[in-house]
Amino acid sequence: MQENNISLNGKTILVTGIAGFIGYHVTRYLLRVTKDTIIVGIDNMNGYYDIQLKKERLQGLRLEDLGEKRLIFIQGNIADKDLIKETFLHYKFDVVLNLASQAGVRNSITNPDVYIQTNLIGFYNILEACRHSYDNGETGVCHLVYASSSSVYGSNAKVPYSTEDKVDNPVSLYAATKKSNELLAHAYSKLYNIPSTGLRFFTVYGPAGRPDMAYFGFTDKLVKGETIQIFNYGDCQRDFTYIDDIVEGITRVMQHAPERKMGNDGLPMPPYAIYNIGNSHPENLLDFISVLQFKKFTPLLLLLTGDFFLVALVIYPLILKFFFKESHPYRVLYAGIAPLFVAFLSADTNLVLPVNMRFGKESLGIKRRINAVSFPLFSIFAKGGVALVSCVCFVTILRSYSPLEISRNVIFWLGIHAFLLSFIFCEHPTGSAFLCITLLCLSYGGGFREGYLLLKNAAPIICAFATAFDALTALFGSYIVGLKTKHIVRQDIKHFI
Repeated sequence: MQENNISLNGKTILVTGIAGFIGYHVTRYLLRVTKDTIIVGIDNMNGYYDIQLKKERLQGLRLEDLGEKRLIFIQGNIADKDLIKETFLHYKFDVVLNLASQAGVRNSITNPDVYIQTNLIGFYNILEACRHSYDNGETGVCHLVYASSSSVYGSNAKVPYSTEDKVDNPVSLYAATKKSNELLAHAYSKLYNIPSTGLRFFTVYGPAGRPDMAYFGFTDKLVKGETIQIFNYGDCQRDFTYIDDIVEGITRVMQHAPERKMGNDGLPMPPYAIYNIGNSHPENLLDFISVLQFKKFTPLLLLLTGDFFLVALVIYPLILKFFFKESHPYRVLYAGIAPLFVAFLSADTNLVLPVNMRFGKESLGIKRRINAVSFPLFSIFAKGGVALVSCVCFVTILRSYSPLEISRNVIFWLGIHAFLLSFIFCEHPTGSAFLCITLLCLSYGGGFREGYLLLKNAAPIICAFATAFDALTALFGSYIVGLKTKHIVRQDIKHFI
């Protein structure tokens, strides 16, 4: 392919789907960077999503073209053959950018007719118009650029995708229509020597984007407090491509038409090309959701906070009060204020251990012979906090996947595995809770091997809660051991407030 074999300056360009997301941004860019270029835009302004957004895009383009009259808008459907024929005859386009299509995989299941009309018949009309643009010795269309889709790759497991991959097994009608576009374009390039280039786009995002796209839908559900429905346990990777990169790719391709040349058999070779336009770095779906889901952490953090205060203010003091006849059960909490702060801020069991030992001796009066043994043992092996936090977080992840009730089998499985894993990680000073969550997700029979990615951004605070729980357990446990062995020196309350 030659470099810069088409200059867009002074050309007449057809942009179909001009009021769409990509069409709007490409046209705005062309109005800014080209000179003496006439852009004719066609769009049927259908109601697939909010038509007001399309009107605002058109208004933005008119403002870009204010006073220059380089933009011509025609409201119509590319499936209208007479409209397309008359438009080509009147304007004699040099370059055609076909972005008009009915998008969306799910919608193609419930509303297939519009996909056949726009994506197949409409594209056929464009090809026929390009073919007849050479009639009577006319120069005709120098380059046809059309939108395909990464959906043509279907269930292809190999990533990143390549244009050399086999794409003969589409898994949706939308993908089938896009693959058909590529085949039709190849046939017309071969038969009528029309330079054509197909562009497979990968999940385009950016300002004024389509509201039906996943990133808008996910964000909207998070704002409303609704559950995001995830398929295939989130085992999915997609390229996310910013609109400016798409615009740059399209405009570069428009200027680089495939060469018309003869093959070894003396027959014309089809001037035809297919390109992927993505960022070549597939993102995991759960990783993508975790970026959006920080707001989702609020209920989890409230739950963990509530659990912490329930254990610290109710359960442990009641155990001291009724089982060990402690008249001042809250003295342990008084003594533990500083260690708990250290535990929460550092999320490091090893760091909080000497602080716990110091306040256990000086404020609670635990004698050295008990203090030096009980605190290290409790800090290493009593990982109830890690297990509890891991269970709570795992249930949060499970709820993100399914609104169904959690069965008794899952509760039993979760309890056994969480405590076993917390014991395995007994000597890990930091991150024990998140390691447990990760392994729970990896080993859970229901899927979502990478479910822990949903909470990855909250890992520091999750580990902080787990360490604070464990520090609290070590403090109460050591005090109970001191009571039972009578190695407690009673302190006046002023010493440990």
